Amino acid sequence: MRNLFSNRKGGKVNTHMKKAVALVARIAAAMAAAVLLTGVIVYPQGISSPATTKPEANGKSSRSIPMSTYSFVATKGRSKKPYTGRLVGTSPFASTLSGSTIPVVVVPVVVNIDGTVFDPTAPNYCGSEGGVDAITRIMQSPIVEPTPLTFNGIDVGNVQYVDGFMRSQFWQTINGDPAYTNAFIFSVTAPVTIDTGTIGITYQSGCQQLGILDQSFVRNQILSLLQSLPEVSPSQIVLFVTHNVALSAANQPPAPPATALGYHAVTGSAPQVYAVADYNTTGLLKARNTTVVSHELAEIMMDPLITNATPAWGGIGKIPAGSCQSILEVADPLVGTQVAIFHNGYTYNLVELAYFSWFFNGPTTPSLGASGAFSSNGAFKGPAVACPPGGTY
Repeated sequence: MRNLFSNRKGGKVNTHMKKAVALVARIAAAMAAAVLLTGVIVYPQGISSPATTKPEANGKSSRSIPMSTYSFVATKGRSKKPYTGRLVGTSPFASTLSGSTIPVVVVPVVVNIDGTVFDPTAPNYCGSEGGVDAITRIMQSPIVEPTPLTFNGIDVGNVQYVDGFMRSQFWQTINGDPAYTNAFIFSVTAPVTIDTGTIGITYQSGCQQLGILDQSFVRNQILSLLQSLPEVSPSQIVLFVTHNVALSAANQPPAPPATALGYHAVTGSAPQVYAVADYNTTGLLKARNTTVVSHELAEIMMDPLITNATPAWGGIGKIPAGSCQSILEVADPLVGTQVAIFHNGYTYNLVELAYFSWFFNGPTTPSLGASGAFSSNGAFKGPAVACPPGGTY
């Protein structure tokens, strides 16, 4: 693809890509303005990619991760009809509840932007990181290690964060039965490196240094890695982890520059479910440490194939006023809203998540969630308002 970015060092822009200078200047100016005015860079954290089809390579397993199906009648607005979909793991609506385990393979991604290296396996001495690298922090987090969790005043057990969320949002359905549990089993591969050359820029310096890449370039690199890495297969969720690296679609004018810190997607005839998530410690963004990892893994659990339709919602979280979408993305309505959990001597920031009932219920229909709430930490007291206009009750 065309080289659309130049590297910035010491406040100077390399001139060997003259055609890209104007674009880089616009990106930097927009980001500087965003930081000046709001303290954060524009933050549409998750991108949902439509399913693509590629043949399995290298004799990889055609077996996918465990999934279950549901059919649920919505009571929202004019959408009083059955909606069907797939969840990762077992069904909370089954007459006999059961559990499963879901393999997740973590792939550390070292990003080299024209000599500036962003490495999730390197010791991090910024802020409260204390010399601990991003991968170790993730593996010591409540996303990986079971911990006693309470959602909306309900003790859901000694579980991982996303498993606890799944249990809590269907609490009235499962009646607290511990049989319904779908835990991740994590493994970590050796790091892989993406050398971007000049397809990218760096913003700020020191502990605030952020790498910014063209998201199309990153997607192509990730799809190539999915085909070539022998450690991954469709029977696992593949989680590619970067450190302080954002994605931009700014090479597609006239859309304004914006950055994303992760996305989840699926590819292949035997669905390979995967995500890219940044462990961010720049302090420039609302997302901190494990926010994006929790965001992407929770959305995969609720919509692994990115095909689960909902009544239209919007005008809240990631979706701006006047816009609607109709897909089950449980972190997007609460982008920027986090839950802090102190674990292993460190404060982890995890995204608050919208419950299943928030998407499907009318204003008088009780939630299936813990304590009748509509989100995992009680930010939503009622369901989504039909869109347009969107918002929440």
